[in-house]
Amino acid sequence: MAVYPTSKFITAIKRKGFVPDKTHHTMFWYYLDGKKTSVRTRTSHGEKEFND
Repeated sequence: MAVYPTSKFITAIKRKGFVPDKTHHTMFWYYLDGKKTSVRTRTSHGEKEFND
């Protein structure tokens, strides 16, 4: 199982069109052609690494 630094994960999803939205966790919403879609992911503030 691969392990990635959370900072690299965040950089990669931002490049793909995800936009952060600060809530209890950091939510990332996918925007397509300037419109918000229902596709989302999140990261916890304390997570240092991300895995598969």
